[in-house]
Amino acid sequence: METGNLHIIAIDDDPVSLKIICAMGSQMELAITPIQSPEEAMLYCQEHPIDILITDHEMGAVNGLEIIRQFRIKNRDAPIVMVTAHDQDNKLKLQALHAGATDFLTKPINSAEFQARMSNLAHLRHSQLALRDKARLLESEVRLATNKILERELETLQILGNAAEYRDQETGQHVIRVAHFARLIAREAGLDENQQDMLFRAAPLHDIGKIAIPDSILLKPDLLDQAEFDIMKTHTSAGYEILRHASSQFLQAGADIALTHHEKFDGTGYPQGLIGAAIPISGRITAIADVFDALSSKRRYKRVWSASEVHKYMLQQSGTHFDPDLLQLFLSCRSEIEFIQRTNSDEMKDSSITAGSFQAY
Repeated sequence: METGNLHIIAIDDDPVSLKIICAMGSQMELAITPIQSPEEAMLYCQEHPIDILITDHEMGAVNGLEIIRQFRIKNRDAPIVMVTAHDQDNKLKLQALHAGATDFLTKPINSAEFQARMSNLAHLRHSQLALRDKARLLESEVRLATNKILERELETLQILGNAAEYRDQETGQHVIRVAHFARLIAREAGLDENQQDMLFRAAPLHDIGKIAIPDSILLKPDLLDQAEFDIMKTHTSAGYEILRHASSQFLQAGADIALTHHEKFDGTGYPQGLIGAAIPISGRITAIADVFDALSSKRRYKRVWSASEVHKYMLQQSGTHFDPDLLQLFLSCRSEIEFIQRTNSDEMKDSSITAGSFQAY
């Protein structure tokens, strides 16, 4: 039976008893570290991982029960052996068990009994350590598998978001920038990391409903007339219907964003005409991110607006189109906005795009 490679300490203020215990351990290839001072032993246990603790009970100011209690604060499962005098009753043993003792030895210690008990405890400790290693390995494998699933899900979300942009003949970088802008706003608004990540993954789906819009409207190079615009507006509810039955929490969040990212803070948006805080924060955030990037990028019907033009327009829409608090938080992050734009820029090959009015859809 395996007994080696364990860190075992023995605590006893009697050096002769310590010598006997260490000698018995050597006979079964157990290296036992002797510590004569209880105070020194407690400090040692705080600084080193211990696999088995052997402690005498009667040691002056600090007894074995106190050592066991202190040891169990940091180490909940390592075996502890209490060594007692032969004339001590079961009451002490019961107290020791409640404190966390695993087994007992009685002075004078019998060599055969010592070896039998220590062999059992060494086997127990090896089993504990093996189980702990397996648990850590399993945890690592589960974490790795979960990360791979999340990576594939994020890739799927980006593909879905890009699909709508592809039909709209816009670059896929738009949805990536919107995702980064949305996460930036969420962070500045004090949302927790899970909510920030949720927005980052779900915001690219805001226009997924455009796959249901006819090409004659979706790809029209000029501004839409009212009838066409009414059809275009249905991409919000279409996106919601596409995503709302999904089991993925990211797709469900995407459904809410698809439905509400064209709502306006003053209630004049679509499709429901929600007002203020009645608009989910994910929709309010994505509205800012989407419009900001649309203004900052070229479209079939407009040139790229300058940073000052975009900033001026966004401020003009504060409290009407946009949540004023969220907008202020976003616009205050100028350096981070510029970094996102630089690292996710479009390749602008067509310089013939003319200026035009902005029509958000």
